[in-house]
Formats: sequence, structure tokens, C-alpha cells
Amino acid sequence: MPDSSFLKNLLEQGLGFYQLNAHLEQSTILLAYVELLEKWNRTYNLTAIKDKQEMVYRHILDSLSIHQYIAGENCLDVGSGAGLPGLVLSIVQPDKHWTLLDSNSKRTRFLRHVKAHLDLHNVEVVQQRIDEYQPEKLYSTITCRAFSSMNDFVEQSGHCLEKSGLMLAMKAHLKVAEWEAVKSKVADIERIYLATMDDEKTRCLVKISL
Repeated sequence: MPDSSFLKNLLEQGLGFYQLNAHLEQSTILLAYVELLEKWNRTYNLTAIKDKQEMVYRHILDSLSIHQYIAGENCLDVGSGAGLPGLVLSIVQPDKHWTLLDSNSKRTRFLRHVKAHLDLHNVEVVQQRIDEYQPEKLYSTITCRAFSSMNDFVEQSGHCLEKSGLMLAMKAHLKVAEWEAVKSKVADIERIYLATMDDEKTRCLVKISL
């Protein structure tokens, strides 16, 4: 089991890699989130990753890899799960407001606990299906990391996006059929390969304008 200093060094290395000038307080909050995730995961099985080192690497740093693509100040994370990427991004982007939406009660219970425990004022947690969600204000950026397909993401989330907004889908493996199904329905679509610390080329971000 890695100790706290090892996790802190790993996180700082990752923050440097992604050119994020996070304050010491933000780094401390990110590590506190990892502690909460690891603790709750023993009971609620929020993520298949059990090891805190892998949580920092595969969850925290993976979420932070898209920080420079977030546009505007009002953001929605669809199918947020354990708060990935939305909750992680809210910690390093305190000037942006994040709505974390998930239909699963145990996940939203965890997210509300994290929000309260870490005193995150720029986070709102909503338990609802995205196709039934009617926000009071449309969003400048909508993200997803573990949604079923890009086609579902666009069709079910598009009504929540403001006219000039962006939809950002994080994908490990982007199938040609999935890309083609969406391409004809949107105004613009771009695939961006995400830099990773181990130089893997499997992670990508799909940036969509409606």
C-alpha cells in the first residue's frame, strides 16, 4: 500500500505533466478525495480500481488530462459516477460551477458526502436520468467519461447545451461505427489524442459542437 508521501509525489508529477499550477490546498483536497473514494469503494463498489496509487493515476490524472478543453463557467458531467471527471476538475477549477449528474443513488450519495466533507462550493449533485433532466440554465461544457455511446451522449444530453457550447466525450477505444453514427448529426466533431504520462495513445477526447 503506497504511503501518503508517495501519492503526493505522484500527484505533483502528474500536475506538472499537465501544466496545472494547482495550489497546495487543491492537491491536498485531491488526495483527500482519493482517501474517501478508497474508503467508500470497500462497501459501495464505486470503481473497479481498488488501489489508491492506481486511483491517482487512472482516475485523478486521467480526469485532469482534459482540463484545458473545458469552456465557459457552467459545466455538466453526465453519468458522473464517482465524480469523474467533473468533481476532480471542479477542485482545480474553482472558478467554474460543476453539476454532477447520475441516476444511481449510491453514487450521488457518495458525491454529496464528498461535496460536504471537502467543502466544495462550486459543485451541485443531481440524481436524475440525463434524458429527463431539465436544467434552469444551459451549460457551456458537457462532459462524459463512462457513458454508453457517443450517439446516446449527444441525443440524450444535447438539450442541456447552450448554443455555442461544447460536448466532451472521453474514450478509451473509439469505434469507427460510433464515430460515423455521430458525425452526420453534429455541426463539428474532432478527435484529440490525450497525452499520458506513460505515453499510451489509447486515450482520446471527442470534442463536439452541435
